[in-house]
Amino acid sequence: GRCVRVQLRQNGANVEAKGIDSYGQSGVQLGSDATTWTTQTGFRDGGYVISNLKFTRSGPYSVTLTGTKTWQGGTQVEGVRLAILSSIMPDRSTVKVTNGGILQLSAENVYDHYPRNTYDLAQGTQLWIDAFDAINCGDKVVADAAAVKVISDHRAYLNDLTLKNGATLSGHTVRVGNTGPAVWRTSGDLPIAISVSVETVRYSTDAMTFDIGVETALDGQIWEFASREGMPLVKAGGAQLTFGKKVVSTGNLTLNGGTLAVNDNLTAAGLVLADDSTLAIAAGKTAQFSNSSALAWTTGKILTLVGAFDEADQTLRVGTAVAGLSRSQLKAIRIGSMKALLDAEGWVHRRWPGTVISFR
Repeated sequence: GRCVRVQLRQNGANVEAKGIDSYGQSGVQLGSDATTWTTQTGFRDGGYVISNLKFTRSGPYSVTLTGTKTWQGGTQVEGVRLAILSSIMPDRSTVKVTNGGILQLSAENVYDHYPRNTYDLAQGTQLWIDAFDAINCGDKVVADAAAVKVISDHRAYLNDLTLKNGATLSGHTVRVGNTGPAVWRTSGDLPIAISVSVETVRYSTDAMTFDIGVETALDGQIWEFASREGMPLVKAGGAQLTFGKKVVSTGNLTLNGGTLAVNDNLTAAGLVLADDSTLAIAAGKTAQFSNSSALAWTTGKILTLVGAFDEADQTLRVGTAVAGLSRSQLKAIRIGSMKALLDAEGWVHRRWPGTVISFR
């Protein structure tokens, strides 16, 4: 494909860009040394689309896009602050932010329920989420040593998130789920810090999965959207995930590898063990689950508990009676070198070995 014509027009302090009779994988590069300028969009014209937009700079400046049109294809934000306003949004685009660039999404993405955009953030760049559904249910965000900032409390959805090499997610509450599962992945050589709260919105039986490949701390609460409760939570991956604040879920919690550290109270439905895992509960805090005896645990896998589990301690509760876990599930639990038992109220304790007396 090609772009037949691109019209650039000076309008006072603004520059207007408009595609004319354009189609296919076209391209236009917009750059300026001005302090600020505004592009009134015309990236669609006559049903055709200009794609592969590139915003560059040779000096520090910012770009603001306004209007009602969209564009498709690749988008590069290179060393510039690009603010997208109104309802102009990339559509089915891979948006790459490089060279210290900042992408500010201040418009609602009208394509709510479909995979649309991938936001690829290079080292030292930022993504600012500043509108309801600015990131929608089908979008992907990949941040490599970059910062994702939720700068307004509009509860944008963040269902497909990858944080690598010390990348951060911070700011206001985000939602997950609604139209399908959610997966947050972490990896790399540096710890990951997440300081947002998470509101789950259940869709069918789809889960919210934390796939943790490097030490990750979530310093925010997890709760449920009213009338859409019950989204399952899954801790996967071999590294430690720390829940720093209160977690409330009426879905099951599945432990599928690595360590889940609970530094505040946690409440969920059933407890499921899918792979060798550690559950560490901070002093004075509790993790409480519903009766889980009918839930399938993977045979041969071990759940290691870390915390206070002596007879007087109330740290982990499964159900409200001694039948909260099956016999085979209890055999899969280790507290140090000891096995576990449930008391009459469902609290888990060490099972101290008995004394054997031999008579001769």
